Amino acid sequence: MGRAREPEDSGRGALALAASVAALLGLGVGVAGTLVLTDREDTPNKVEAMIRLEPLTGRVGGGTADLVQSSAGNQLKVDASGLDATSGFYQVWLINADGKRMVSLGILNPRTGGTFQIPAGLTSQGYQIVDVSLEPRDGNPEHSHDSIIRGTLPS
Repeated sequence: MGRAREPEDSGRGALALAASVAALLGLGVGVAGTLVLTDREDTPNKVEAMIRLEPLTGRVGGGTADLVQSSAGNQLKVDASGLDATSGFYQVWLINADGKRMVSLGILNPRTGGTFQIPAGLTSQGYQIVDVSLEPRDGNPEHSHDSIIRGTLPS
């Protein structure tokens, strides 16, 4: 005759079953999470606008600025050429249509360009002028009033 199952054996079986179910659920959650993240990364960025950056009077240089919609929000991709300052650094700004308010997006490497995150809602509030300025290394975070190239995003 068969041996009667002891309560201890059934407890181990239930524990083993619970562990197996938990492992399978964990695996399923991991695979699903990976698929969701991969889908986000594979979502193509959408170029909303492409503009030329032209030199201001008495300046040299040029470039382009692309307004890109990505999963991270709006970004500005800036490429420049002919900027060859021997001192200071280049900074990218969005200037409001009123010509008074402006927001710094960051420092531009003129050799490699850069991609800058635009704070949410900024372009819809009239910040449409893309400005690249030459800034002195003086610790002052305000615009130097030494704009080199500029362009305007469409409304």
